[in-house]
Amino acid sequence: MEKNHKEESEDVTKYGEFVTSYFAWIPTEKQKDIVKKLEKLLIELKSENINMCIETSLFAPKEMLEIAIKYIDEFIVDVKILDKDICKKVLGGNINNFYQNLDELFSKKKNITIRIPVTKEFTFNEKEDIINLLKKHSPKKVEIFKIHNLAEKKYDILGMKINKFQNITND
Repeated sequence: MEKNHKEESEDVTKYGEFVTSYFAWIPTEKQKDIVKKLEKLLIELKSENINMCIETSLFAPKEMLEIAIKYIDEFIVDVKILDKDICKKVLGGNINNFYQNLDELFSKKKNITIRIPVTKEFTFNEKEDIINLLKKHSPKKVEIFKIHNLAEKKYDILGMKINKFQNITND
């Protein structure tokens, strides 16, 4: 799958079209059009009193997060890699964008669950950063879990290579 990075600015992570095909890389302008359509759907769902929850890496541009904050009831935030360079290389994410979005979510008093997949290569080596993040925000819920293979089918369908990480063991 070819990625088009021409429209991407340095501080905004290119984010996939999550409605019809996860992580299918699309230009920023088309993403904005999709978000407008998605906002109409969110308004309709909210008018029916439907509770909404999303899982997110929080690498989305701020204007997309602002729309989500208006309608989404709960955010499940994945904390995977907090090192700036490694985050960009492995996840394609901008860690500054992540922190700004996380601050914004907590400032709006949203229901937030922090999820931390523990890997030998990354989170296990970022314990202090994770502890500082949790101390700063004091989320009501934190889920810490070992790596699983639930995303393998999604990546297979999309023809994408999934990163394999080592679990922490008792030895």
